[in-house]
Amino acid sequence: MNNPINKLGSSASNIFYQDGSYKKLSKLKNKSEYDAIVKGIEILEKYSNENIQMPKSIKYEEIDDFPHIIYEQDSLEPWISPEWITGLQLHSLGMTLLKQQQKLIENGLCFVDARPENYWLAVQNGRLIDLASIKTLNNQNLLSF
Repeated sequence: MNNPINKLGSSASNIFYQDGSYKKLSKLKNKSEYDAIVKGIEILEKYSNENIQMPKSIKYEEIDDFPHIIYEQDSLEPWISPEWITGLQLHSLGMTLLKQQQKLIENGLCFVDARPENYWLAVQNGRLIDLASIKTLNNQNLLSF
């Protein structure tokens, strides 16, 4: 694998690219965060599967005594940087995000760290790629949306 892309958001992550796929490792607080992400993926797939990039694989693992979610997704091309998004695309993406957030809230979950970078922008209405941004519903997580 190549050098990881490190990012900080709702959780610290490392992202590796290899053979047409991205492998993403995100540090979690506990196993229940993993369970919430998996439940959220299932809800969003059932509700709007065209607006979520499903993982090729997903697992829970303890690394250096910290819980992690590890998942792999196909690389999506072309990649469109958020600074290239038009007003119309931003509106469509915002509507998708709000509809997905509503579905998650109805099931005791929510997004944190909502932003265009968490979506593949080359398709109508965007497709969620940052699966680790799904968390349990509480005031802190909802406010960080």
